[in-house]
Amino acid sequence: MRVASWNIRGNNGINAKRQRAILAAIEASSPDIIVLQEVAWKGDIHEDLMAGLMRLGWSAVAYGGVIGSSTVRHGNLVASRFPLTLDESDWAPGLPWKQSLIRVIASCDETEVVIIGAHIPNGSGNGWVKIETFEALADALDPNVHTGPTVVMGDFNEPRLIMEDGTVIPFAMKATKDGHWSSNGNMRGKCGRRFPRQRWIDGVRSILGREPAVDLMHAVRATDGPAAWHTTHEVLGKSRFFDHVLVSSHWNVVETGFDDDVRLQGTSDHSLVWADLKIKANLS
Repeated sequence: MRVASWNIRGNNGINAKRQRAILAAIEASSPDIIVLQEVAWKGDIHEDLMAGLMRLGWSAVAYGGVIGSSTVRHGNLVASRFPLTLDESDWAPGLPWKQSLIRVIASCDETEVVIIGAHIPNGSGNGWVKIETFEALADALDPNVHTGPTVVMGDFNEPRLIMEDGTVIPFAMKATKDGHWSSNGNMRGKCGRRFPRQRWIDGVRSILGREPAVDLMHAVRATDGPAAWHTTHEVLGKSRFFDHVLVSSHWNVVETGFDDDVRLQGTSDHSLVWADLKIKANLS
């Protein structure tokens, strides 16, 4: 099964030409399931994209935006070649903005697979809402209560970098004069809320860390090693690896890859990331 994730930069709408380019890029990568981020509901963009994807063979679609919201005017969209059920329950208590996450159940042959799409708010504009979203996702994936094949993918707006040994360095860490990274002190986010930097670090690492607090493995690190880094986004000329596919221990990761052309040619400001997965034999 091929899964893919792509932030399409559609928070302010998408004209017809770019919609066609987006659909063409998805068709070229040919995922069985794809999660799109920043899909605006304004102007019915979400409905246009869902209809286009269904015409191209993704027979099941689901949208997680909150129509009419004054806070976030976009959401995650899932398209699948398998039947989907949208989970509309309060499955992630404590989530600041419902639009940040979407959870669907995909019926893949004889196996039910949980697909979670994520667009974690950036920290520069939203402060601790970012970490509260990481924390809500980690709580929802508590290994003591959560079981079953799972794929989590999206734009996480983290990390700052990854060290050679695979250590994840979140944006809350400060570079020291001796070349190390410090977690000391507190950090003030937007609206003046102040918490220990360690809370930010723990929140990011609970999902993206070398040893996460949940049953998730980073697909690209599984194929390319613990220090794997790929530029999926650039901010003020700085390389960022923000777009990730994470899978539970029920999966073998066969291959991973990126479509950078969609970013370099301006279809979006993010690359599309994909992973080929195979359910482990004893679960099939």
